[in-house]
Amino acid sequence: SLQKNLPTVLVNGLGGIGKTRLAKEYIRRHLDKYAHVVWVEQTTTAVEAFISDATLLESLGRTFDKETEQERFDLVLSDLKKRGGTNLLVLDNYQRPDNEEDFDVISYLSFSPNWRVLLTSRESIMDFETLELDILSEAEAMELFK
Repeated sequence: SLQKNLPTVLVNGLGGIGKTRLAKEYIRRHLDKYAHVVWVEQTTTAVEAFISDATLLESLGRTFDKETEQERFDLVLSDLKKRGGTNLLVLDNYQRPDNEEDFDVISYLSFSPNWRVLLTSRESIMDFETLELDILSEAEAMELFK
């Protein structure tokens, strides 16, 4: 779906079903199609994930001094939007903001023509093209092991 120029795709399913593994495999197979790939794991809010991810900040050459959390987030997003070429953001374990006033990074980057966004989430989020991962039946599991 990302290859069809859809800006955002959600891989949805139960915990442990393979969403993260599938996202990693997608990157492995399609890395050459992207100028930049950014992987952020969301353990708290998306804002906190973006401003505390050391690998992301290092790749952007971004350091902070006395900026507020929101100013830091704005700087990171600005740096990302400046990246040329077709880029991929993977946000692993995506959780939609709790209230409408919280800023949603996905909406911001999805409107940028040079970014594709791949989300993994346990949440069912209707706004995005969704690839639902489901549990294999016993017959499917046996066939996989053969």
